[in-house]
Amino acid sequence: MTDSEVMLLDSSAWLLYFFRQSDRMRALIEGDAVLLSSSVSLFEIKKRLLKGSYSRNEITEALGFVKTRSMVIDVDAKTCEAAADISEKHKLAAVDSIIYATSGTCNAKLVTADRDFKNLQGVVMV
Repeated sequence: MTDSEVMLLDSSAWLLYFFRQSDRMRALIEGDAVLLSSSVSLFEIKKRLLKGSYSRNEITEALGFVKTRSMVIDVDAKTCEAAADISEKHKLAAVDSIIYATSGTCNAKLVTADRDFKNLQGVVMV
């Protein structure tokens, strides 16, 4: 990955960063790369943090950081239709399919730690 590439971060990539589990994600997120996030990743991140021992304030700060550091891409009808095809073809769950479709419509590499994306085109596993 280079700083000039546009990358869409999956929720798993953000969670690696928030849980301080990946120096690679820290370098990427704190670097100069152009980062995108799917709006459904906000759901996944918040849900995971709610299950943990995080205060409402910490969760608000984490989501605020995602919104500040990346451009959040809303899910539209075109992306949902593409996601349905992707889900059927690659046997991905709905949310994963939407995130993968979003990376495609944005011409961005998908950065993820989620093994469900392994071996898909345009995916960078961390």
